[in-house]
Amino acid sequence: GMQRDTGFLLLVAGAYAAENRIEDAIHLLEKSLDFCKSFENARSVLALTEAYASQYNLRAVEQLAPLLLEWPDYQLRGSFLLMENAARLGDRELLMARCKNLVPRCRSLSAANFSVFIDHLIRAGCLDESQDLLTQMESDAGRTLPVLRSSIELEMRNYDRVVDYLNDEVLLKYPPGHFKKGLALDRLSRFDAAFEHFSSAARFRTSRLQENDKSYLLEFHKLMD
Repeated sequence: GMQRDTGFLLLVAGAYAAENRIEDAIHLLEKSLDFCKSFENARSVLALTEAYASQYNLRAVEQLAPLLLEWPDYQLRGSFLLMENAARLGDRELLMARCKNLVPRCRSLSAANFSVFIDHLIRAGCLDESQDLLTQMESDAGRTLPVLRSSIELEMRNYDRVVDYLNDEVLLKYPPGHFKKGLALDRLSRFDAAFEHFSSAARFRTSRLQENDKSYLLEFHKLMD
């Protein structure tokens, strides 16, 4: 029956996505949603929303992601996708609202998504929420979390502190921090040092972009399990 058809389409779409044929995957998933847009086909709704997001089809994400909020098991993922979308739309007020909406459940996000969430929370200017959350996390971890601290300090324009938090040891474990440190050094008029960190950030980004195509697809395959 229909359940089997939509399941089959999801499977084939996943195979397409694995080969980076995202347009083909989208086409099949749209067909699947023509059959059924209810909870029985929730995995396809999520897969299609993520596929749209991977293609930066912001309007399509705005239209489809709210469906996910109606289903408890999919609310967290839907909220996250909508938050990302607000950031991509460059709508700071919308981003702030969607970040605040995620705060109560943010500890359930995967580690990678959580760090994206915190970054957006800080960028949206929700500094009180960010500070509270970070203090709570540091007390759980029993140590300072320099990467997140540096993000807050950067937003607060405490550039010396950003430089202190992002020392060589931290940057070894967290190469994207080079970009933040570069920004802080630039603001402190330490241009040569800033340039070195921007160069390191660019090198890291190039190697990361080659892996990055796959990371979305891995997410997609987790849906298939």
